[in-house]
Amino acid sequence: MLVAEAPAQSKLLKIGEVARRTGVTLRTVRYYQSLGLLGEPVEVKTRVRMYPERVCRRIALIRDLRRLDVPLGRIRVLLSARHQAPTGAEGSAQLASTLAEKLTEIEKRLTDYRAMKENIGATLAFLQTCLLCSRKPSTAVCEACELVRCSDQVPPHFDALLS
Repeated sequence: MLVAEAPAQSKLLKIGEVARRTGVTLRTVRYYQSLGLLGEPVEVKTRVRMYPERVCRRIALIRDLRRLDVPLGRIRVLLSARHQAPTGAEGSAQLASTLAEKLTEIEKRLTDYRAMKENIGATLAFLQTCLLCSRKPSTAVCEACELVRCSDQVPPHFDALLS
């Protein structure tokens, strides 16, 4: 069912503009619409469905939650809970809990990524010497290499290449 009037104070966008601004496909916008994640579009005189600008922010939230592996069914529940709840506190509790959980996951991933970055950087530094090596790689040859022997700590990724 289409809404008859455009919301006040909001520029209306065609579906293609919504897709372009949010970096998703037209198909994705239509799919989110079919799931009830975007609210109803506005039908103007030309019978073209138009969306308020705020739908772009809604899609960005959905996209971010999907990147964090929140299923679309769960997203639908979270988004509808705010509109169906009798108070803002009740409507926000589930979303706040989910976002807090995901923030914790992001912080853990960032810690993991920083450690991987250091390890990969150290491994790349070791591999720079290997790029100049003319010998056939083997565990014995690589372990006898002066770089490996003289190093206080061989990066774990490099050490994994030795075996």
